[in-house]
Amino acid sequence: MSRATYDRTAANWARVVQAVREAGGEAVTMPVLHLALIGHGYQQLHAERAAALALLEMWERRGVLLPADVAEMRHALGEGEEGR
Repeated sequence: MSRATYDRTAANWARVVQAVREAGGEAVTMPVLHLALIGHGYQQLHAERAAALALLEMWERRGVLLPADVAEMRHALGEGEEGR
């Protein structure tokens, strides 16, 4: 999944949570909490993915990994998939 997809998904979940809160008020506390938890999960995944990409960049600069290995790992993390 690309970085842009993560960003869009997290933003979409935030809008869903807000819409449910506005539509149901206090009567929908439990569904809102579940939706908020899902949104938080996407945000956490995004942060961890960004940290992994930063680590790859550092390793590449230091010569710890070969460029082909870095490219494969970036692909596994969804880099360069925006056009898919």
